[in-house]
Amino acid sequence: MQKRASESRVVRSHGVSFSGAAKHLNRLAREGNVDGFYGYLEGPRFALVWAGIAPQQYMRMCEVMVAARALCETRTRKPLPKPQRQGGAKVLWGAARIARLASAYAKFGPDAHEQVARMLGDVTPDGARMAKRRHVDGATFARRKAA
Repeated sequence: MQKRASESRVVRSHGVSFSGAAKHLNRLAREGNVDGFYGYLEGPRFALVWAGIAPQQYMRMCEVMVAARALCETRTRKPLPKPQRQGGAKVLWGAARIARLASAYAKFGPDAHEQVARMLGDVTPDGARMAKRRHVDGATFARRKAA
């Protein structure tokens, strides 16, 4: 018995595969497209994929989503704040914030001021550079001097 052309089209249009969905999620994650990533997860195409995969693949799809979400969040370009005029809003450098600053410089390197500023969120690259000089480099100098 032959299928009509309209029946085969319906099957093909709903036949979105697990690997296709995983590739699409990973592509959006590599681009850092957070809106597109969450839009795809909430959209009808992903609902068709989820409804069509085998129960054995549920855990694998969840693992793919979690890994892609983590990659997407790290690849997202956070906007840098505009430099403030003298007397503008000041950033308070508490112990926890200094620890984040030090770990960011350890992760990205000693001259990666822009990447550190993007990670911290509300600091300009020059602000990150000056805070490193004052709090991270200065702290090691003060500890050496005290010893």
